[in-house]
Amino acid sequence: MNISTIKNLTSKISSEFSRMKSSKSLEDKVMNLGNMISLMSKQNEELAEQISKSTK
Repeated sequence: MNISTIKNLTSKISSEFSRMKSSKSLEDKVMNLGNMISLMSKQNEELAEQISKSTK
């Protein structure tokens, strides 16, 4: 994986945040928040992988 993957995940997180802000339903907000958490976890894994590669 690479930096473009991290940027793509960042964009998806931003999209989910925008959807959450504009959503009227609490259920939709919770689903958006769950999606954001999942994407942030993937993003953190990618960042850790990049840091690991750069320190070798």
